[in-house]
Amino acid sequence: MVKDTEGSGKKDSEARKEEGFLLEKKETEQMKTETDKEGEIVAEAPEAPEQPVEQAPEASEEEADSAPAELSPEQRAEQLVKENEELQDKFVRLMADFDNYKKRASKEKSDVIQFGNEGLLKDILPIIDNIERLLTYSYGEGSWKSFQKGVELVLAESNKTLAKYGVEPIEALGRTFDPNLHQAMQRSETDEVEANTVVEVYEKGYLYRGRLLRPSLVVVAVAPKGEEEEEGEESAQGPDDPGGEAGDKGEDEEQLIN
Repeated sequence: MVKDTEGSGKKDSEARKEEGFLLEKKETEQMKTETDKEGEIVAEAPEAPEQPVEQAPEASEEEADSAPAELSPEQRAEQLVKENEELQDKFVRLMADFDNYKKRASKEKSDVIQFGNEGLLKDILPIIDNIERLLTYSYGEGSWKSFQKGVELVLAESNKTLAKYGVEPIEALGRTFDPNLHQAMQRSETDEVEANTVVEVYEKGYLYRGRLLRPSLVVVAVAPKGEEEEEGEESAQGPDDPGGEAGDKGEDEEQLIN
């Protein structure tokens, strides 16, 4: 009896194990089937279009550098003091440069006034040298003609130097008297030329770049006194003077009555 009971117990235990194994295998197969179905459903479902993700614009380095940083009141005060010192330094330098410019301009102006005629004097020196040579030659055995020719050469050189600096002589002889260019020193009665004509030049006048430098001292021609009186009588009485004829008739009547 005891053996039968143990045998039946072993059988029941093995049957239970087998049932548990079968049940576990069934559940595993069922779970695998469900997993395959879910995979198929996911594969068949349409993929949703990917939407672009908007990225926030990144600030450039220049904008980041130029963006003013917040400063504390103490830092701001120090910055203002530094800027004020820089401006004051620039102002001092500018004033120093301007003062140097004024001094330089004043010196240049003084030099122009003091040495402005240096070029003219250099051109006059050769003329003086020629005059000295001419005098030295004349004191020796030089002839009068040679001396005269030397004077003419010196005069030509002088006129050339004056023309170089814009000085021109005024042509007066034989010209009509012009009070803007000529100064009358004397009158000469003559009928050889028209009245108010320059007949002689005492001293030559000059123009400097078209401006009167010195007037010419001249003698001006006038009509002789006799001609002036005759012209004056003719202009006063006219060619046919009725007053003269009446006077002649009156004298003839008086003679007849006597």
